[in-house]
Amino acid sequence: MKWGTKKVLLGISMAVFIMLAGGGIYKQQSYNKRDKILETPLQALTMEEKIEDFEYLYKTIEENYPYLEVNKRMNGVDWLNNKERYLQQVKESRNDKEFAQVISDSLDDLHNGHTQLLSKEEVEWMREVYHNMKVEGYWQGINYDTVNKPLALRRYNIPLAEKEEQDEEIGQEVQEKIKQSRVIAKDALEGRVGYIHIPQMLNPWNAKADYEIIQAYLQNIKDYQALIIDIRGNGGGDTRYWSDFLLPQIIDKSYVSWEYTFYKDGVYLQRYMQANHMPKMYAKKVKDLDTASLPELPPEVSEDFTYYEKYCVEVKPAEDSIQFQGNIYLLVDHYVYSSAEGLAMFAKSSGLATLIGEKTGGDGIGSDPILAMLPKSGYVVRFTKEMGTSEEGICNEEHKTIPDHEVEHPMRKDDLSIDTCIQKVLDVEGLE
Repeated sequence: MKWGTKKVLLGISMAVFIMLAGGGIYKQQSYNKRDKILETPLQALTMEEKIEDFEYLYKTIEENYPYLEVNKRMNGVDWLNNKERYLQQVKESRNDKEFAQVISDSLDDLHNGHTQLLSKEEVEWMREVYHNMKVEGYWQGINYDTVNKPLALRRYNIPLAEKEEQDEEIGQEVQEKIKQSRVIAKDALEGRVGYIHIPQMLNPWNAKADYEIIQAYLQNIKDYQALIIDIRGNGGGDTRYWSDFLLPQIIDKSYVSWEYTFYKDGVYLQRYMQANHMPKMYAKKVKDLDTASLPELPPEVSEDFTYYEKYCVEVKPAEDSIQFQGNIYLLVDHYVYSSAEGLAMFAKSSGLATLIGEKTGGDGIGSDPILAMLPKSGYVVRFTKEMGTSEEGICNEEHKTIPDHEVEHPMRKDDLSIDTCIQKVLDVEGLE
């Protein structure tokens, strides 16, 4: 997921947060004996209830989802036009499990890593995530409420603790969640080129071990010729990992990137925007936007979208930054997605780093996907809620980020001496 990149607009320290589709860490919730277990089993869904849930989902996607036309261009899928096919599959489903599979398959046809039917494990994980992320009056609270609806908990067979006990339990789980770091920090070329591999953008309460390893290593490479940051295989996590910690520990000056997000006017989306205290956004109408200044803007934005935001992403050096003077390289591949994609796009557009590898995975601009519960079944779905573009209007989900130097077979190797992307860095630096 992603969590509020709009620092300037919202006036609080926010960042794109969590992307489940790209390598999120899931942990099953544990409960003590005081938990109130919902023992009454759900009755099997009637066909009328299945159809009602599908119609609810279809309308929600139709009115709110931003990438229907992108999906047509990229994948040749006209999702809305497939309604009768999906509906027939719903009617052919023989039980709740088969119905859930139809819903899941239909959402998969949208080809978006932030859009899917959630599993029990993912619902439990999001209960932890949004317990820690909820802010009074903001959309995180709506997502939190969605994964704690009694019907959803019954559907996923998740124990329902008393609220105070639940909050205490979840807080303890988060504190104990990730004890060991998977970060690799070592020289790619001894004494000359540093190397940091980051497999996931962990949120702040889980990233302590990462931070300690990275900070200790950075002290050793202050005067190196170059630094390689390797995010190949990184499906995302929390933007604050790179915007509030990693980059501020390295850079010697501020870097800036401008981005747009575009929103439809769906009823469900309005609920989130209103909760986010964003009245200024409603004053920014796409019809009033000078689209001539956005030559790459997808044509459907002018027709299908109502509101927009333009905002600045700025990263400044921390007080204890190593003030690195050498060249910075970012290694990327097609698995780079969401908040990791946000780093790739920011690094390239701001000029902070040279990108090496292959085209990334996309959808790195905006904030967390919306969660919605199907009203009859209790199944929880999520979907991305805004189209993110560059300052020129280039849709990030559609066009991704293209590296400065493309490398064939960019797969990461444990042996850095045979890693083609590492070798490309050394070649660019004139080193053997």
